[in-house]
Amino acid sequence: LEERVREALAEVARLVGEEARSQTWHPVLRDTPFGDYDVRLLYETRLEEFTSLAEDPSRLEAVRKRLQTLWAELRQKGLPPPGTYYALLHADGDRMGETLDGLQNPEAHRAFSNALAREFALKVKGIVERHGGGLVYSGGDDVLALLPLHRALACARALAERFREVMAPYGKGGVLPSLSVGLAVVHHLEPLQDALDLARRAEKKAKEDQPKRNALAVIYSPRSGSELAVRGRWDESPRLTQRLLRYADLIRLEAVPSRAAYELKELIREAGDVLSEEALVAEAMRILKRKEMKEAYREELAHWIRTKEHVERLAHELILARPFAEAMEQAGVPVESREVWDAH
Repeated sequence: LEERVREALAEVARLVGEEARSQTWHPVLRDTPFGDYDVRLLYETRLEEFTSLAEDPSRLEAVRKRLQTLWAELRQKGLPPPGTYYALLHADGDRMGETLDGLQNPEAHRAFSNALAREFALKVKGIVERHGGGLVYSGGDDVLALLPLHRALACARALAERFREVMAPYGKGGVLPSLSVGLAVVHHLEPLQDALDLARRAEKKAKEDQPKRNALAVIYSPRSGSELAVRGRWDESPRLTQRLLRYADLIRLEAVPSRAAYELKELIREAGDVLSEEALVAEAMRILKRKEMKEAYREELAHWIRTKEHVERLAHELILARPFAEAMEQAGVPVESREVWDAH
């Protein structure tokens, strides 16, 4: 199958010409059929960005047909075409000024700066690339990176954990440096400046929503439809990353009907300010009971809704988990059992 992909890309590249060759190289593509080529070749919507195709409609049509044949062949093998969403991560340290103010002498300041630079900033590139991403910059406690969607949540957590470990010796009097992370989930045709603005807004939401700091915020900007944002602190149990990954697995198992999340969201919109909290939670339970799903999965979701805030959170997180589920399915990530998930 890999050889068929390689042959198809080589044929497409011959039609496109020199423009088809990749101008950048990423270690995650090493020894794959995609390593030598501009990945825009994989998307019909981007083919006209190649001058040779834009100026020759017959050649453009030939490339389109070859790609369509390839994707049809892959679908027969259970493999979907490449995903259209990616994640842009922006992270920033919390309480850094307070921590610096608490250091007693120049030696302590130097030790702090060295730890931040050598033990965190210089390690970020490796962490990002181990999760299939590309680092844009890492300066002190500031990080910007591009990530494949199926690894983005794990990367966000790995960065936050590394930062916490490096900064742990410098926490004094309850002031412990932490990392607030924003993830923007965006379509690949979204202007990069818009994606960057979204990632910065997500990081700001992680840092400034209550309770402040030490958090992850994810903002999803679908190609059509309204923006959706969720947030969770790193010290929550279960963490936002865990919840989203679990919901993604339930979606992949077709264990949760897609309408459930939208009905919960509609309940909040229509009755959130009318019903008492107890009545609202009861109505949310009734929505889940009306859905065709295994009792164990229904009870699992019901366990997480105790308040109005929980109902709204569940609705938003179920909706936002879907692009992650699609990316994980496309990447062939195994679905985890609840027991394995509990052990994370």
